Amino acid sequence: MDGHLTNAGVLIFAENPTRFIPCARVRGIRFDGNRMQTGRRLNIVKERTFDC
Repeated sequence: MDGHLTNAGVLIFAENPTRFIPCARVRGIRFDGNRMQTGRRLNIVKERTFDC
């Protein structure tokens, strides 16, 4: 590494990530089980989006 943050590092550690990545967004999803399902088996328990 050359000492620069990656986009993920900016989103996690920067005090103001939108300064570096305008309209940045992080989406966290919790689901029941070992893998995410879709359609009628959708198993999302909690979802939260952090954005500008």
